[in-house]
Amino acid sequence: MTQYIGNISYSLYLWHFPVVILGSAYLTQAAPSRIVALGLGAVVFSVLSFHFVEDPIRRSNWLARKKSATASFRYQNCFPSEMMKRLGGGGLVALAITVALLVHNVENDPGNTRAIALSLQNVQATTGASGAEVPTPITGSPSTAAPAAQSLQSQWSSRIDDALTATSFPDLNPSVDDLPQHKAPQWTQNDCGTTGAWNATLCVYGNKDARKTAAVFGDSIALSYLPGLIKALNDHGYLVHSFVAGSCPGADVAVVAEGTRTVSQSCLDHRKWAMSAIASEKPDLIIAADSDLLMNNLVSRAAGQAMIEEWTQGDVRTWSQLAKVAKTVVLASPPGSKSLLDCRTVNAAPDNCALETNSGPTRNAARQAESAASKQTSVPVVDTSKWFCGTDGRCPSFVGTVPVYVDGIHLTRAYSASLAPLMSSALQLPV
Repeated sequence: MTQYIGNISYSLYLWHFPVVILGSAYLTQAAPSRIVALGLGAVVFSVLSFHFVEDPIRRSNWLARKKSATASFRYQNCFPSEMMKRLGGGGLVALAITVALLVHNVENDPGNTRAIALSLQNVQATTGASGAEVPTPITGSPSTAAPAAQSLQSQWSSRIDDALTATSFPDLNPSVDDLPQHKAPQWTQNDCGTTGAWNATLCVYGNKDARKTAAVFGDSIALSYLPGLIKALNDHGYLVHSFVAGSCPGADVAVVAEGTRTVSQSCLDHRKWAMSAIASEKPDLIIAADSDLLMNNLVSRAAGQAMIEEWTQGDVRTWSQLAKVAKTVVLASPPGSKSLLDCRTVNAAPDNCALETNSGPTRNAARQAESAASKQTSVPVVDTSKWFCGTDGRCPSFVGTVPVYVDGIHLTRAYSASLAPLMSSALQLPV
């Protein structure tokens, strides 16, 4: 057996890559039977190609030294009956089973064998405050319409449910390939992905003569909310100041520097500067947001209830200080989804990219910490899950034709801007 495996090893080397790669595009669910089917397919193709192509050619006179100038091509044993007996039809049967599994998967996943465009009549491209292509707000601009929050959310939830029941991906805008370029534009403009004393005056958005100001504080999640917040707040007469820094939570906790297990001094310095700058600015409104994933980066390496308690106390310290300056509202982080860059394969259905609302241990932990901190400080926390998830608790990777996330964590600029009416309602901004 080991000698035989050695004989077909080269064929197996050649066949395993196309079988696994092409097969994975159709067998999107990693069920054991389908993994076995891919392995079986690679072996079957290797056996057949060895006995019907590689070995016959190797044994034929074609590769042998010619005995005379008039020697003719003669192929021997190209299709030896002896080998057919050895195979006994088994290889062909196994190949048929493999093909049948692939066909069965395709036929039972009609969403990936035809392109059915999902058209939501109320989602059309328009230019938002950030300059990105965004869906038209549900009931018009918040400056001209103030629908009841319940009705507003009901309409949005209906769109999300439509996305969850879609059998195929629509023509996404931006496209999946372009997603990396569609983070919040503030991420790169004037280096406002990390705000500091050197660029604070550049990370300001809206009418400089506005009578009201709002401060946005937190990490990259706060940054990804910026397109929507800027639109909502600008429409209500606010000038928006950003005080964000990627990988640096607003919660007063010590986190590690990226790629290390040592404390991020730059984060500690940023938080100290931002809190002082906000106090000096004296805005009329403060919006804070943090990623729950940063709970994994605590220097203390606390876990479980200890992690929740440490984060709670960090939130309490920060929120208490902010609340002394101005009305403060916290936006819970988005629940996330699978990254379209990874999950949207040739034969994948939209459902392959959806996630449950409370998937991941840090999400539940963050909600507990925020709830506890809110009770201690009276700072309200907006449950944003309904902005992203359907009535069944699942969260799609797109709504209408707009991808929700750039990478499964951070919002696309278009989806963030489309949330402006919901943000206006959640922040209770006056008309």
